[in-house]
Amino acid sequence: MEKKNDERSTRERFVDSLSGFLQRNRVAILCVAIIALLGIAGFAIYAEVSGRRAEEALVRLEAAQTRVDERQELSGEEQDAVDTELLIELADIADSHPRTYAAQRSLFLMGIISMDREDYGEAAEAFGRLADRFTDSHLAIIARANQATAYEEQGNADSALTAYRRLLELRPSANPLEARALFSIGRLTETAEQDPDGAREYYERVVNEFPQSDWTSLARNRLLALTTVAP
Repeated sequence: MEKKNDERSTRERFVDSLSGFLQRNRVAILCVAIIALLGIAGFAIYAEVSGRRAEEALVRLEAAQTRVDERQELSGEEQDAVDTELLIELADIADSHPRTYAAQRSLFLMGIISMDREDYGEAAEAFGRLADRFTDSHLAIIARANQATAYEEQGNADSALTAYRRLLELRPSANPLEARALFSIGRLTETAEQDPDGAREYYERVVNEFPQSDWTSLARNRLLALTTVAP
C-alpha cells in the first residue's frame, strides 16, 4: 500500500510540475506551436506557389515553342522581329524560373535561334548556361556539344576545345557524344594546335574505346594520314 502511495505521489508531483511548467511558459510554448504551424503552412504555400510558377513557365514555354516553329516560315525583317521578341521572352522564362525544366528548354531554344541567326557568341553563351546550370540533364550533353560547335563557327578554337573537354566530364559512364568529343578534340589539336602527336592520342581512344561508332572510321583515316606524313 505504501508503495502504491509513493507511485501515486510521484505521478502527482510530475503532473503538478508539468502543469506548473506549462503555466509559467505558456506564452513561449504557444509561440513555438505557432511558429511550427507557420513553418508547415509556409512549406505548403511555397510548394503550391512553386508548382503554380512552374506550370505558368511551361505554359509560356509552350507558346514560345509554337512561335519558334512558326518562325521557320518567315524571313528577313519579319523573322528578325519575331526572333527579338522570342529571345526576350525565353530569357525572361529562364531568369524567372531558373531551376525548372522550362528554363532548360528556354536556354536551349535561345541557343538554337542564335545559331540560326549566326550569332555564335550568343549561342555559345546560352548553351553554356544550360550545361553549367543543369549538369545532370540529358540536354546538358547536347548543349555542351552545341556550345563547342558555336565556338568553332566563331573561329574560337581554344574555347571549342575547352567545351569539348567539359563535354567529356558529363556522365562519363553514359555519354552518347563521347566519341564525337574525343574525335573533335583530336581534330582541333591537330589543326589548331598543330600537335599531331597529341591528336593521335585522341584518335586512338576513339578507335579503341568506340569500335562501333561512326566516328571510328574517321579516326582511323586521320591516324593513317598522320602515319603517312610522319618523318
